[in-house]
Amino acid sequence: MAAGGRTEPLANPTRLGYEVPTVRRLVSLLASLALTLAVAAPAAAQGPERNWLPEEVIPFGPEYCGFPVLLEDQFAKVKELIFPPDGEGNQRIIVTGIYKSTLTNETTGEAIGINIPGKLTIHFLADGSSVWHGSGHILVWYTPDQADESELGAGLFLVRGRVTEVYDADFNLIEATSTGRVTDLCAQLAA
Repeated sequence: MAAGGRTEPLANPTRLGYEVPTVRRLVSLLASLALTLAVAAPAAAQGPERNWLPEEVIPFGPEYCGFPVLLEDQFAKVKELIFPPDGEGNQRIIVTGIYKSTLTNETTGEAIGINIPGKLTIHFLADGSSVWHGSGHILVWYTPDQADESELGAGLFLVRGRVTEVYDADFNLIEATSTGRVTDLCAQLAA
């Protein structure tokens, strides 16, 4: 789940495939998170809120691969657990499950299928910063503006392993690291 546009991070974003905080679901995740945080305080005594995340269609502009890419989920069995803030104002969200998706180069029509099973843990800290940890198969994406902060550079990547993204209070990517096997999805879609 990822983050980086935050993505949903991992940097985008950040799903098991989040633009570690790449992230493709980042904008929708942050919007739902803000709404959830507004209502979560009264429910804090009841434990984590549980949500099932839907399939999505996410367009990526040419800044990622040099051509537009469309991500379409065919299947999602993904659960989100939103824990109440702790006594210091920190909050944790865990997203686990699997996405089965298709990425399409919208210029040539070249398409590839990807399976994204994994786990994303997001720590929102009291100072407004956040740390995203993904494991399993993680879809991440980074813009050229984020390339210096990411070990992978700009593009769309599938990481089989671990990803960590760190964001400041304004959700600027500070650092993105990964370990494991990395597939450059832009290169595959350009073929």
